[in-house]
Amino acid sequence: MVRKLMKHELLALFRILAWWIGAVLLLSVLVRLSYELIFIPLSDGAYFNGTFVFLLFFLWIGTLFALAFAAVLVSATRFFRSLFTGEGYMTFSLPVTPTQLLVSKLLSAFIAFMACMMAIVLGIFIAIPVRGLTGDIEIIPTLFEDLFSSYLYDPLSMTEKILFVVVSIPAGILYCDLISSIAQLFTKRRILAFILILFGVSFVLSYLYALLIEPLIMLSNMSAHLIAWIQIGVYLLFDVAAFFVIRFILTHKVNLVV
Repeated sequence: MVRKLMKHELLALFRILAWWIGAVLLLSVLVRLSYELIFIPLSDGAYFNGTFVFLLFFLWIGTLFALAFAAVLVSATRFFRSLFTGEGYMTFSLPVTPTQLLVSKLLSAFIAFMACMMAIVLGIFIAIPVRGLTGDIEIIPTLFEDLFSSYLYDPLSMTEKILFVVVSIPAGILYCDLISSIAQLFTKRRILAFILILFGVSFVLSYLYALLIEPLIMLSNMSAHLIAWIQIGVYLLFDVAAFFVIRFILTHKVNLVV
């Protein structure tokens, strides 16, 4: 059943995100073409106008950030609408458990976010030439060589970075879903409640991190690996706690006020 829920959820997410992904890839191609043209002499001895290229480049940069933001916003909006608005009556009438609903939405949001990140990386690979502006530095091959060398030199450190990404991305998704789940408990002015709870929870978590975690990290006798595992553990603990809190709300505290 989770697979069917995910199929429906992914279709709903990519119905919107596909336009953003297409815009990023299209602008990436245009940026690359404009880069190739900027150094081509025109018939009168002048060069292609670089002002247009730089404006296009900044527009492209903006779409990269917009896609990353949209990946989170669309998933969070979809989570709230499908569960805590009039659409929630149909959602909760399905023969599925709250756990299945939450797992399907979490996995779908994770897949959508990773797809957007892959589109951003692909767009960068398309837009940035293999060689730098001077023509003597191979940017992308050098990047891969540096990453591969770093992994061979310190495989544990690279593994820790990968694990940190694996636990931090769901933490961001669950954080938005947790705030939405708490805000829906209010009958009126849910948007205002969402904003206030967002700032309140962010303040509390930042305070707890500064009070409990930062002193450990700042200890000079701690190794970098131990610090990395503390950070991974903190994010993993938040993932588990947020998951069970949201599941409890979905099971006992849903407020379908339209």
